[in-house]
Amino acid sequence: MVWAGPGPTESNTEILRATHTWLRTHGAWQIIGGMAAPVNAEGK
Repeated sequence: MVWAGPGPTESNTEILRATHTWLRTHGAWQIIGGMAAPVNAEGK
C-alpha cells in the first residue's frame, strides 16, 4: 500500500497483511468481514 501526499516526493510505502471472509449468496460473492494489520520486521 502506498500513501501519497500532494507533492511528488511525499509518499510512504507500507506492507499490510489482509484477510477477508466471503459468503456466496444467490450466486454472488460478498465480503462479510475482514481485517488488516501491518507486518513485523520478518514479514509476518
